[in-house]
Amino acid sequence: MLELLSSARASLNEILSAFEFIDAEAMSSVTAHLHVSNPINSSSSFYVLLETSGSNADHDEAKLQMFIDAVTSSGLVTDGTIATVPSKIKVITYHIFICSQQQQLAVDQLDGQGSK
Repeated sequence: MLELLSSARASLNEILSAFEFIDAEAMSSVTAHLHVSNPINSSSSFYVLLETSGSNADHDEAKLQMFIDAVTSSGLVTDGTIATVPSKIKVITYHIFICSQQQQLAVDQLDGQGSK
């Protein structure tokens, strides 16, 4: 995961807005409890959401494509999806937002701060 983050920072530089890690258990909880499908067609132990934002769409897309080509050919990434349609972006963002909250709740409960 750290190698993928390092590669994203180096390749995407100024357009990298977010890098979020999700494990399979969190993704399963989201899909089961919210009755939504996983945006990735294959199952995995780990998932990463990359968010990019820039001011030049052609430049940004070219950078992203070069990054994707590099990480897939190196084996760091085995499958993925690019959300460019607003409705698809909302679904993927919703997955990530819910996963992030669940992970924080789990950490709070382990620390004895969460409610039961």
